[in-house]
Amino acid sequence: MVHWYIDSLDNFIFIIRLNQYFTHYKQLNVNTKFKKIFSTFIKRCLNLKDKLGLILIQLPHKFSYSEKNINKLIQFGEFIKDKYNRIRCAFEFRNVLMFNNHIYELLKSYNFIIVANDNHTIGHKLAPSLNKYILVSKNICIRLRGTKNIYKGKYSILELNNLVNFIKNHILCLNHLII
Repeated sequence: MVHWYIDSLDNFIFIIRLNQYFTHYKQLNVNTKFKKIFSTFIKRCLNLKDKLGLILIQLPHKFSYSEKNINKLIQFGEFIKDKYNRIRCAFEFRNVLMFNNHIYELLKSYNFIIVANDNHTIGHKLAPSLNKYILVSKNICIRLRGTKNIYKGKYSILELNNLVNFIKNHILCLNHLII
């Protein structure tokens, strides 16, 4: 990643996706092995210095709203707070049950960011609930993934205007927008 830092533009910001080992296989189950491998991952990310924007944490659909998974989020949050408090994490949930006030407050308590993507949240019935999250966190990450299928297709002017309207209508008191 040192070469990424050197070879990129001065004002370029990287968003690094957390490996599926942590999100899909371990499902944020923070244990000794998780911590060791995560530490190696973060050391590499820190080579990006001021160009490291976010660690993107994409959780699988099966990571749903449950006491077990809430405890995993808390355990992960405590781990980050204790050891890596300058790392900014953004969570992309695939399960609609994760979009609720309890999760929003939990993410806010660790200064985590929520990801709205065009497949699951933007223009979807979840869009108004994201406004509640923004009211408590003041941060959101918007991820565009493709118009026809994941990573395929071009966004038309109409679709981009719809995104602008989403931002205007649902992100009322936004301090930071990361696109």
